[in-house]
Amino acid sequence: MITGDTSPDYSLWFTKIEAAKAIGVSTKKIEGLVKEGKIQQAKTRRSESGQWISVFAPEDVQRMERERKAAPPFVMPAGADTTAATNGNGHHAPGVQLAPVNGPNVSDVVGLLVHALESLRAIIQTIPPQGLPAAGQVQSTHVQILEASKITGLSETYIRRKCKDGSIGAKRDGGWKIPRNRLEEL
Repeated sequence: MITGDTSPDYSLWFTKIEAAKAIGVSTKKIEGLVKEGKIQQAKTRRSESGQWISVFAPEDVQRMERERKAAPPFVMPAGADTTAATNGNGHHAPGVQLAPVNGPNVSDVVGLLVHALESLRAIIQTIPPQGLPAAGQVQSTHVQILEASKITGLSETYIRRKCKDGSIGAKRDGGWKIPRNRLEEL
């Protein structure tokens, strides 16, 4: 005769998220491991809310965790052909790590950085300040309303009104084009 309840204590079992985190896989992988029969699953009610949840046997979860961590990652020897370590799309295959390669010394890297910064500084100095034409650059003979407003300090509305009444000789060509020499009249 059996006395007492022999059902396991599900409060000690892992939830799906806890099992996935412990093993180092996604929750979808946990579902796959259950289908493969590698992890035992049970349904139980939460004591607080009464909601049904899936729980997973701690022995199975710990066994899967040990199996995943038991195999050391394969490390490519230095100087080996690393193209074989990719999956064909330029990404490394799972479980493959490349051995560190001895790189240049720190003084070489610092020298390269200094040279790059000096080159960048020389390039920046050749760029004219924004808004002013570079030496030898031809200015357009006409400006649009926004640029005319910036040059004269007058509002866009006032300049648009002057364009419409014809007092500054503006032409309509995909927007108002105002002769640059007529801006002084405003």
